Amino acid sequence: MSGNLTSPPSQHHFHWLWRCLVLVLGMLGMTFAHAQICVLSQDSVRPYREFVEVLRQQQRLQNYDLEEIDRVSAEHCGMMISIGGAAAAQLADWPQPVIHTLLSQEQYLALYPDGHDYPRSAVFTDQPLERYVALIRLALPNRRHVLLLNSERTRPLLNELYKQLAATGLQLDSVPFSAGQKIDGILAEFARPDSVLLVVPDSNVLNSETAQPFIMSTYQRGIPLVGYSQNLVRAGGLMAVHASLADQAADTRELLAAWQAESQLPPADFGDHYSVAVNYRLARALYLNLPTEAALLRAIQQELTR
Repeated sequence: MSGNLTSPPSQHHFHWLWRCLVLVLGMLGMTFAHAQICVLSQDSVRPYREFVEVLRQQQRLQNYDLEEIDRVSAEHCGMMISIGGAAAAQLADWPQPVIHTLLSQEQYLALYPDGHDYPRSAVFTDQPLERYVALIRLALPNRRHVLLLNSERTRPLLNELYKQLAATGLQLDSVPFSAGQKIDGILAEFARPDSVLLVVPDSNVLNSETAQPFIMSTYQRGIPLVGYSQNLVRAGGLMAVHASLADQAADTRELLAAWQAESQLPPADFGDHYSVAVNYRLARALYLNLPTEAALLRAIQQELTR
């Protein structure tokens, strides 16, 4: 009995172990081959559909509508991409890596107030304050006062915005804002001859009810309105620094590349790709001679990389 225990494994034993190893590796290979990149979105929302199509131009994806969440398998989808807040909420506890897109920083932090147990990353739709500051300084060098209407949602940004503006020689005029206040009355009291009105994402300040009064009042008083949305510029704002669908798709592809190369996700952050939008018709009405959007974008990028 003891001789059998101490004798070397037979050739037949090695052959059996090798077959088992090949079988296990083959099963793992099948698992990895079928673990693909999946997208969870709402097909009824046009920007989400467009975003999926932009991603698909350079990345093979399997798309699921939010109503099909029960069909999504964690074994089949080795990486999930959520598009929008509703999809992100559905995947908050997903037991596989997730990249959240078309989501604000505020929404992302609300999803994971205590951190997360599985790999997570995101490309925020909003922009860091330094980009707004650079746009104002470079495009409107004669405007030295930045007026910001704020609510409890944006007050945590005020100290950082004040520091960044002061570092470039600009002054912040911060005014608390609540529902029912008249935009024109606020501008009459607080705007200066060299003021710019800055609007950052805050639905308590800029929403469907206040957007038109903001646009009309700033135009009538000759105050440039600088914001975060290309749609706001199209509606009558002067300028915006924003992330287009193409910008966010490029950032998403970079996160995917990092995951595929290193098997880990970079932290959630603002995207590296962004754009500038300018309303040149309004600029002419305000007697402003502004550079091209491409020139402004290059100038901002150069300033922020010094």
